[in-house]
Amino acid sequence: MIDRDSQDFDFRGENLQGRDFQGENFQPFYVNYRDTRILAQFQGANLIEVNFQEANLYSAQFQGADLRNANLQSAILRGAGFQGADLRDANLQNADLHEASFKGAKLHGANLIGCQDYSIANWTNAEYDSKTQFPDGFNPYKYGLIKTRRRGESVTRKSKEQVTDELHTKINTALSEIKKSIQKRQGQEKFRNALITYYEGRCAISGCEVTGVLEAAHVEPYSLSKNNNPNNGILLRADLHTLFDLNLIVIHPYSKKLEIKPALLLNEDYKKFHGITLPSYQDNIWSPDDYYLKWRQDNYEKYIGQFLR
Repeated sequence: MIDRDSQDFDFRGENLQGRDFQGENFQPFYVNYRDTRILAQFQGANLIEVNFQEANLYSAQFQGADLRNANLQSAILRGAGFQGADLRDANLQNADLHEASFKGAKLHGANLIGCQDYSIANWTNAEYDSKTQFPDGFNPYKYGLIKTRRRGESVTRKSKEQVTDELHTKINTALSEIKKSIQKRQGQEKFRNALITYYEGRCAISGCEVTGVLEAAHVEPYSLSKNNNPNNGILLRADLHTLFDLNLIVIHPYSKKLEIKPALLLNEDYKKFHGITLPSYQDNIWSPDDYYLKWRQDNYEKYIGQFLR
C-alpha cells in the first residue's frame, strides 16, 4: 500500500521492475492545506513489467520511463505525462487517457484497444509499428503519430555503460550524416569570434572559458539561412555543440529553459543542466533570439531530424 506522503510519491530513476501496484491510488494531493500539489513522479524509472492494472495514476509523470511490457489495463491515466517514455508491448487496454500526453513515446506493439478519451490525448510524434493495436476509429496519421521500425533490443534492462556506448555510437554516426548534408559554412571564423565577444568567452550552458573547446553553433542551420547574425548563434563547449546539433539538448524559446532528452539523463555531466534557465541568459550576457529558437523548435525534424533515422 502506498502512503500518501510526498516522499512516497517520488519514484524518479528508481528500479521498480516487476513491482505490483494493482489498484493503488496515486492521485495527486495537497500538503498541509497549502497550494503544494504532490504528483506521483516516475520520470526515468525502470518500470519494465510493472503491474498498474486498475491503478489511479491521475496526472502521474512518466517522462523518459521504461514501461516495456507494463500492465496499465483499465488504469486511470487522466492528465498523465508519458513524454519520451518507452511503452513497447505495454498493455493499456481500456485505460482512461483523458488529456494524457504520449508525445514522443514509443508504442511499438502496445495494446490500446478500448482506451477512453484517446481523441483528447496528445500523440504528437509518438512512434508505433504494425503490431500496435489501436482503439476502433483511431487514425494514427490524424493524431500525429509516426510509423517506425522497432529497433532490436533485449527485454532486460541495459546497463548504463551499454546505453552510454550506444548513445555515443548514435551521436557519432548521426553527426557524420548531418555534416555530410550541410554545405561548407562560410564566414565561420568571423561568426565564432563575434560569439566569443558576445558571450564573454564563456560557453552559454556550462560556463567553460577554455577558448580552444568553444564552438559557434547556429540555431537555424547556416545551410538554410546563410545567416551568421550573432542572434542566430550560441557559443557552446564542443560536446554540448554536438548534442545541441542532435537536438538532445533543447533550449525553449521564451523561458530559455534547457531540456535534456531522456537518453542523456543517465549521464550526470548532462543531467545537471536539465530544467535550468540558460545561464548566459540568466546572467544577462547573451542568448539566441526567440525567433530562431522558435524556428528550431518547429522545424528541426523537417530539416535535420531526418538524418537521425
